[in-house]
Amino acid sequence: MVMKNGVAWVALIPVVMCVAARADTPDFRLFGSIGNEVHLTPANPSSRLNPGDFLNVPPASNSLDFSLFADLVPEDKSWKSHLKLRGSNDWNRDRSVTKAEIGELNYSVSLSGWLDLQVGRSIEKWGTGYAWNPTGVVNPRKNPSDPNDRRGLYRGVDNLKVDLFVRDWNLTLLAVPEIDWEGEDGKHLLATGWAARAYRLIQGIDLSLSASGGSGLPNSQGVSVARVVGNALELHAEVAAFQNSIRFRPMGQASLGAQASRLHWGEGRPAPFTPLEQSTVLTAG
Repeated sequence: MVMKNGVAWVALIPVVMCVAARADTPDFRLFGSIGNEVHLTPANPSSRLNPGDFLNVPPASNSLDFSLFADLVPEDKSWKSHLKLRGSNDWNRDRSVTKAEIGELNYSVSLSGWLDLQVGRSIEKWGTGYAWNPTGVVNPRKNPSDPNDRRGLYRGVDNLKVDLFVRDWNLTLLAVPEIDWEGEDGKHLLATGWAARAYRLIQGIDLSLSASGGSGLPNSQGVSVARVVGNALELHAEVAAFQNSIRFRPMGQASLGAQASRLHWGEGRPAPFTPLEQSTVLTAG
């Protein structure tokens, strides 16, 4: 049994929930999902890469995942407490590994009509790309073969977030400490970083401007745009510039793509379709 960042976060769960229970009758929601995959990989004795199965490939393996979500929300929705707990078991002939992890645990409150505050661990989704986001410096690392995270592997970042709603802009400010919750060698705070994003919808175009820095995040500036065309096509583009804090060495990353959906006849609703995406990395010394 492997507990990743589990002990400290589990100890914080009652604290967050008690703070969240300040209202008289908060609405408590508990939901989740479970999935299991069996993989059959019989060896091919005539394979040129593995003749006679000399690599001793396991003929079968199994992956079990579960995700449990809990929310506390009052009737006026002035605050919210959110928890995501994930567990998994990966088994094959040689070993079995079980893990439990707190993917999200945060408390958010609306202080006014133009100011929201959140503290804790949360999954951020910056950028418009499907499988890769140059501007997503605080995003979980995506697996291009599973961009929708069907196994629920995403884990949030520990942060303090402020959302400001100014005119038609949504400004997001993040303070992102890198914390070692296991506290090995008595060192808990490993690094600090910051990130900022400004979002606005302009004539049907989603526009986001972002920047980040500090010792825990890259020094970067980025722009991302997206536009929905009709009922079944989305065009998106991202570009970001990065600078090495020790030696000035600019590097650019860009992502262009389109995501289409096909309509189910008689239902009038779109279904996901395989997206097309082109990524480019540019470096200047």
